[in-house]
Amino acid sequence: MKKKAMLVSVLMGFVMSFSLSLTGNLLSGHFSVAGFLLSFAVSFVISLIIGMIVPMKPLGDAACRKCNIQPETFKANLLTSLISDCIYTPLMTAIMVWLMTSLSATQIRRQIAELQQQIQAIPPEQTGQIAEMQNGIAQMQEAIPHFLPSFLPSLLVCMIVGYILIMIFQPIFVRLIMKPQIPPHSTSES
Repeated sequence: MKKKAMLVSVLMGFVMSFSLSLTGNLLSGHFSVAGFLLSFAVSFVISLIIGMIVPMKPLGDAACRKCNIQPETFKANLLTSLISDCIYTPLMTAIMVWLMTSLSATQIRRQIAELQQQIQAIPPEQTGQIAEMQNGIAQMQEAIPHFLPSFLPSLLVCMIVGYILIMIFQPIFVRLIMKPQIPPHSTSES
C-alpha cells in the first residue's frame, strides 16, 4: 500500500511540478526552456521530498473525519485538494520564484558590470555615449527582479492552478493506482 501511495505522490509531484513551472515561467514575462527545465527539476525534487515526509492520504482522511465529510466524495475531494495545495504550492512557488529571481538578478548584474567596464574604456570627451550607457545601467538596475513583488502574484495564480490540478488529477491517480486487486473469478466445472 505504501508503494502505491508513493506512486500517487510521484505522479502528482510530476503534474504539479510541470504545471507550476510552466505557469511560473510564463508569468515571469520571459519564458526560457532552460529556466523551465531548471525550475521543473528543482520543484519535482521538492515535491518528492514533501511526498515522502507528509502523509497526504492520512492527513486528508483525518481532516474529512474532523469535518464530518464522507471520504471519496466531492466534498472530501474539495477539502483534501485544499490541504494538498496549501502544503505543496507555497513551498514550491517560493523556491521556484527565489531561484528565477536570483538567476535573473545575477544575469542583469553581470551585464551591468560589463557596461561599467565599457564606460571605463570610453574617452571622457565622449560624454553623450557615457550618459547613454549610464541611463541604460539605471534602467537595468530598475529591472532587477526582487523576490517578494515576484512571489505574491505568482503565489496567487499558482495556488489557483494547483488547486484545480490537484482536484482533477489526485482522484484519477488514486482510482487508477489504489483500486483493489480483485482476483479473477474461477470457473468451476460441473
